[in-house]
Amino acid sequence: MMKVKDLMEKEVVTVRMESTFRELFILIFNYHITDFPVVDTNHHLKGMVYERDLLLALYPPYVSFTDNFPDISDLQELAMSVQDLQLERITTTKVLSVGPEDNLMKAGSAMLVEKVSTVPVVSNGVVVGTVKQNQIFSSIMRLAESEQFEINQSSHHPENKTAGVDYTPNDPVTEKRLYKRVKVNMTVAYKLTSLNAPETVASRGHLASAINISTGGLLLRTELPLPVNTLLNLAFDLSGKNLPIKRIGRVTRCVPSKDPGFYEVGIMFLAMSTEEIKQIDSYLTRLG
Repeated sequence: MMKVKDLMEKEVVTVRMESTFRELFILIFNYHITDFPVVDTNHHLKGMVYERDLLLALYPPYVSFTDNFPDISDLQELAMSVQDLQLERITTTKVLSVGPEDNLMKAGSAMLVEKVSTVPVVSNGVVVGTVKQNQIFSSIMRLAESEQFEINQSSHHPENKTAGVDYTPNDPVTEKRLYKRVKVNMTVAYKLTSLNAPETVASRGHLASAINISTGGLLLRTELPLPVNTLLNLAFDLSGKNLPIKRIGRVTRCVPSKDPGFYEVGIMFLAMSTEEIKQIDSYLTRLG
């Protein structure tokens, strides 16, 4: 019997309620995915942002086609008008989730019932991965071709009640930012990110010194002032073995440093996989 953990994507990219549409566009272009788990500062599941919800927010209503058929420039203007809105507006808070030990076929059946193509995988309330319907289908086909495909007859009749599948209740939770920060002496490479050229530089790269680090972000010492809400591509190496972590971050504050000619810039990570969180946590444990 295959379990969800056998197929789930562990390098999950997440967003937060306070993330903006523009940040979501950046993540879509960089990671080529369209469904995102929404988490709090402790990586606990709060909901999902689905592609369909984003499209509903961007596309004009169908009835408007009868009067004035929109062209691509109208869509561009609409995308520009919503880029600073927060994802809370389109987050689905009552979502289907599965556990790593759940039966994979039951998870696939539940996804059909709920009409979703991606579900978050949750362990002890923390998002540890995602699983997609097309991944399950591809796995079934591979098993069938190798003549190892077995399925219980009862799974041909999925019930509306999906045992072993949890729902995240739609209830507000007061979040506390409890990141443990550790002082570091580390060089961080950064450059402005770009929607138009996600795989290339939008400006020449720069180097900065990290003052401290947490699983939520960095405090940098830079020579240049960086406006709040600037999006950056970041690269830094915690291992000392030339294995850099590459992340996208948002500037949350920028103040003059006590050292003349420098600035202290606070960076919040927009997305961090569970494996990278574990890597940073391990680093903080060693130094803390």
